Amino acid sequence: MDMNSAALRFAVIPAVAIFLSASSATANLMLGPAIAQEAGINPGLLVSINSSGFYSGGAWAGVNHLNITQNGITGVYDGFCIDPFHYSPNTPDDMYKVTTLEAHDYAPAISAEHVALIEQLLSHYYRPTLSNAEAAALQVAIWETVGGTSFSANGYNDTWYSGYIAAASGAAMSDHLVLDGATHQDYVLVSSVPDGGMTAVLLGLGLLALGLVRRAVR
Repeated sequence: MDMNSAALRFAVIPAVAIFLSASSATANLMLGPAIAQEAGINPGLLVSINSSGFYSGGAWAGVNHLNITQNGITGVYDGFCIDPFHYSPNTPDDMYKVTTLEAHDYAPAISAEHVALIEQLLSHYYRPTLSNAEAAALQVAIWETVGGTSFSANGYNDTWYSGYIAAASGAAMSDHLVLDGATHQDYVLVSSVPDGGMTAVLLGLGLLALGLVRRAVR
């Protein structure tokens, strides 16, 4: 989070920032080190939050657009913050890694139940055409899931995002990669790969690399 404006936000870049259109698929990413920078939040809304012991005030809630670089190649990906207790990276941060939602080392730890609920929220509610209010409600529902009693959104439609959490329980789940930061916010990346398909994607990439090596040897 930065202090570039009177209304503090998890990413201080204007919510209407220009960004490259990003596919929801994250198959181009690999598990491992990455450089990341937040490029804006859109759609979304400015909401009032309280992260116990960290920050209280205005913060942008919505779809985060992230510049992620691996092996010298940069792509723009969409995601939602799963860490309301750290600031966002508004300059390139090379202390990130791409991992899975189940394996990332968030502190305090996210329970298996909450991991499942985040996956259900995204599977049930995320689509590329979210309105500002829908994107904000989904982000706040994720923050509420992660933060528990240490997080609250003040002056927002509590009934709406609480309803999101209730309605998503028991919904189908889909796998999502995570951008895991050492000193900045963590993000769950929006993925169109259905549950059980992530392994197949990673295996396919491995077989492709093996094929290229064999061709080179010939």
